Formats: sequence, C-alpha cells, structure tokens
Amino acid sequence: MAVDQILSVDAAPKELREAVDSAIEAGDQASARLILQHLWAHHGGPAQAGFVTGRWRRAADSRVPARPFQLTVLRSFTLEPVVPIVRAGGLLTGLDVDVTVADFNTYARDILDSESTLYGAAAPDAVVLAVHTRDVAPALWSGTATDSESRRLVADETVDGLCGLVRAFRERSSVPLIVHGLETPGDLSLGVADRREQFGQHAAVEHVNRELESVTGEMTDVHFLDWNALVASVGRREFCDERKWNSMRMPLGAAALTAVAQGWLRILHPVSGRLAKAIVVDLDNTMWGGVLGEEGLDRLALDSEGPGAAFIDLQRTLRELRERGVLLAISSKNDHDDALAAIDGHPEMLLRSDDFHATRIGWMDKATGLRDIAAELNIGLDALAFLDDNPAERLLIATELPEVAVLSVTTDPCSMAAAVRGCPLFERLELTPEDRQRSDYYVRERKRSQSQAGATSLEGYLRSLGTEVQVAPAEQWELARVAQLTQKTNQFNMTTRRYSEQQIIELAEHPAWSVYALSASDRFGDHGLVATALVEQLPDRWRIDTLLMSCRVIGRDVEAALLQSISKAARAAEVTELVGEFVPTAKNLPARGFYGRHGFSERISSSDVETWVLDVGSTTIDLPEWLTLVRDSPLSEGAT
Repeated sequence: MAVDQILSVDAAPKELREAVDSAIEAGDQASARLILQHLWAHHGGPAQAGFVTGRWRRAADSRVPARPFQLTVLRSFTLEPVVPIVRAGGLLTGLDVDVTVADFNTYARDILDSESTLYGAAAPDAVVLAVHTRDVAPALWSGTATDSESRRLVADETVDGLCGLVRAFRERSSVPLIVHGLETPGDLSLGVADRREQFGQHAAVEHVNRELESVTGEMTDVHFLDWNALVASVGRREFCDERKWNSMRMPLGAAALTAVAQGWLRILHPVSGRLAKAIVVDLDNTMWGGVLGEEGLDRLALDSEGPGAAFIDLQRTLRELRERGVLLAISSKNDHDDALAAIDGHPEMLLRSDDFHATRIGWMDKATGLRDIAAELNIGLDALAFLDDNPAERLLIATELPEVAVLSVTTDPCSMAAAVRGCPLFERLELTPEDRQRSDYYVRERKRSQSQAGATSLEGYLRSLGTEVQVAPAEQWELARVAQLTQKTNQFNMTTRRYSEQQIIELAEHPAWSVYALSASDRFGDHGLVATALVEQLPDRWRIDTLLMSCRVIGRDVEAALLQSISKAARAAEVTELVGEFVPTAKNLPARGFYGRHGFSERISSSDVETWVLDVGSTTIDLPEWLTLVRDSPLSEGAT
C-alpha cells in the first residue's frame, strides 16, 4: 500500500509497523515519521511504545532535535509501565522525556529532605506527586470510616498531609510540580445510599480533591491533575485493574497507562515551552465537506446535523484554540476570491476570514505557503502545526518542513477535531492578558503593514506609528507573562535561558536581582508586555542574564529603551560595568550584534558565548527619534 493510502485509513498496527520499516530501509525518513505518528495516533499505548521510540530515533530529522526534559515521579503505587508511553508520546511532539521513578512510598521523605536529589544542581525539570486513595486515605477507599464524622476527620487529615507536602516542596524548589488528585471508589460501601449520607464516602474523597485543587491553584507552577477525569475518559472498567493491584500494586489497566501518560504530557508541554503558536488548516474536506471548485458553495457539507457536523465540530475546536491565543491560518489550493466568499458567505460557517491571522489561498505549493505564513506571523516554522485531509500534502510538509508539527488524521472527518483536541502542543497552563488579546494584536498588525506599504521610507513609517514604550519593574501580575516570554521567545533572545513562573517570582523577590518589563503601544493599539530583562546586581558590576523581546515588535528598536533603563539604573547605583552575554543559537540571529550597536565592547568570545561590557560612566544609550519613553524604570532611582 502506498504511503498516501496508508495514511488515509486506520490500518492494522502490524501493517503500519511494516510500512515504517520499509520507509526507513528506503531512506524515506519523512514517510517513516508520518506513519509512526499515524500508528501512535490510532493505536498508541504499551504495545507500540517501544517500537515507536526505537524507530523514531532512526527516522528523526537531525535538524529538529527533540527538547530534553528530566521528569521525576514520586509515587505510592507502580507507575513504571507509564514511562515508555510518555517517552514515545513526547518524542512524537518534540519532547525527549527522561523519567526517573522514585522508590515506593518515599515521596514524603524525598520532599522533606533538603539533601534530596529533587533539589540543587541535580534537580529535574518537573516533578510528579502520584499517590492513590488506597495509600493515603485507606479508610475512605475501603469504607471503614463508617460515619460522617470519622470520614470528615480522615478527609481533613489527608488534605493537611498532602497540602503540607506540596507547600514544603514549593518552599525548597521552584521546579514545576504536578499533583495527582485522588480516585473516588467505584464501589461505595453503602452503595447508592452513600449519596444520602451527610458526608458520604464519595463526598469525602471529592472534598479532598476540591481542597487539593484549590491549594495547588494558589501556588505558582503547581498543577493539579484530575485523576477522576482520567478515569471517566477511559471508563472505570478499562481504567482499573484489581488483579494488577493485587499482584504488583498497580491499579491501572492498559488503557489507563496511556491516559496517564497523555495527562502528564498535556502539562509537560506548556511547562517545557514546547508549543505550537499557530495552526495552519486546509479548506476543502477539512474546514468543510466537499471541494468548493467542484461542488459549489450551496453543496458543501457544513451543517450542525448530518455529514457536515464533523466540520462544524472542527471549526468550534479551532475557535476554542483562538480564544487560548493560538493563531489561525489557512493554506488552501483554491480560487482566492471564491474561497473567501465561501468563508464569509456560507451561513453555517463558525469562522470568518477575520478570524484568521494569515491566509495563503491560491495555487502555490503548501510548503511555500507555510514558509510565507511563518514569515508573516513572525514566528518560527517549529511554532506551526498543520492540518490537512490530504496525505500527499502532509507528506510534502513532513519532507520539506520537518520543523512543522503535522497532525495525523484519516478519511473520517471526525478524526480532525479529535487530532486537534488531543495535541498537547496547544495546551496552555494559564492565559495571560496577552494570550487573550493576541488575535486583536495581529488584526492591528495588518493595519500597520498596510500603513507601511504606503510609506515612502522605513524611518517615515516608524515615525508615523507613534510608538510609546514604558519600562518598569515587573508587577506581580506580569510575572507569568515574563516567564512565558522566556519560555517561548527564540528570535530576539540574547541567551535563550528558560525560566518557570516560580523562578521568575523568586528572582523578582531577590534583593540582588531586578526583573524589568517593557510594554509598547502605537497609534493602532496596545502591544502589551513585549520585552523583559533579568539583571543580576553584583557588587562590582551588573550582569544582564536575560534580555529578550517578542517578535511582535522586532524592527522598531524598542529594545534600546530597555537597555537604556538598565544602564541608567546601573549608573545611579554607581556601578562601573554592565555586562551582557550573547549565546548564539540557530534561531536568535536577529539578536546578534545588539550589544555592539549600543556601545558595548566585546571582551571574551567563544563558539558558545560572547561577553560584552559597557562602561556605564562614559557611554550613553540613546533612543531613536521615533520612540517616546512615557515611563522610565524607577530602578534608576535605587528601587529594587
């Protein structure tokens, strides 16, 4: 069976594995990767995990290495079979997860011991705290707490114990923590009568979960994993396996292992910053049923009931992504005017042309279209995901643009919305104001581009924007956005050091560190917080650990205002030297030379890092005339 045929159907695992090996032997790595993704999307689980991991390493494109990630799992029950599933699923979406599973029931000791490997230089990138109701509240699981008062006492003690461990961990570490909720027993000791109890067995476990979710929700980078939701997604009979619990202390069936791995990855992706910023979709047989050029507008399958329901479901899913701050784009081989008329004219369309942030509708090849879309949105190709019903188009993108995440679907239209919803690249741990307003930012950017097209010179265009900037210490409510910028910004990022929100909070509170935030606006609207710097204030010099700017405002020199404020603050503190570093990567070339252009002298250079120094007393950093600084950092007056 040809590659495009095998990618269109839900083939048997054996057939897909054979097709993977044939592609690898033929040197067709792109086809092998797509078939592996197809195998995992439709048959992923314990039986395929080892095969997928082994073959992926042989088929992976060296230009697109997976992001390394260290995960430690603290547990009260057997979770080792989840590990290969996490590894396989992570690799397919660009995350190389190395999992360490701690010993049974040592979670309290590991958390409370300040010399634990959870802390210090050997600390992992994230930690999972996985305990089961049987272990931490056996009286609630078995029903041996027989009255409401005793159940409430056990529930409160369980809350105090678990929340105490979470607080202790957060006091010792800024590493992200994932906390499992407790499982509610399926077989209640009082049966249906439990619901009539003032504080029944079911209510007691739910009370623990509510309190645990509330407490974790108040902490930075502590994330609650709803265990009962995982059980419901699989079904209790498939999720729970009493025989495995009795034989190896593992209460999980095969389907549960996959659900747990997916639950972890949905949190690990946004924690690691390995995300998709935009999704590019096809039109014919993707956004609607049928081919517009053949069927005509009136005969497209697009209705809430019947054959068009799956396409409505996909549009609803895409609209939800847009509300999370994910950008929407179209790449379609169609007549441009006819396609726009269908998008804006069909009465059942949930998305209109204004909902999309970039479109490439015409007869160009889709690899070129995606390159153009990435350039227009000013994001990297690795920040794109691609959804197309045509397997030949998916293969083209996998071959030409291996950085792009290609979603796996079949000829069943229902598979498209499921593929989008199941992709962890679209998850967000929380939504900042910038996330919620991102769509509006890009609408205004179109107007700016139109204004630039009518300008006679670049300087004239920049002056016409009337850009205003504010530089100030980051407010508490801005720290999540600062962390997000460190995790997602690649192009104008001097060192590409990644920080969690908790780490940013700790730096902002540290007397020897300053966290700067720069916001910008122009005559078209507010850009929000678009640049940040983390500065370590050493006795004899200040060191700029991180300086970065969103791609949204590249080319306007707003970063000069950030550097000017830092240098003024250093001068006010009577510091003689301001040190900046540039760590080159494959993506941050737009930042190269930034320090040299603003009066810094290069002191030390290697292939890994460039060190630049500014003589604070003798060098003044000026702003271009098209920028107006409406608020300067009070840090220059001695604030910290």
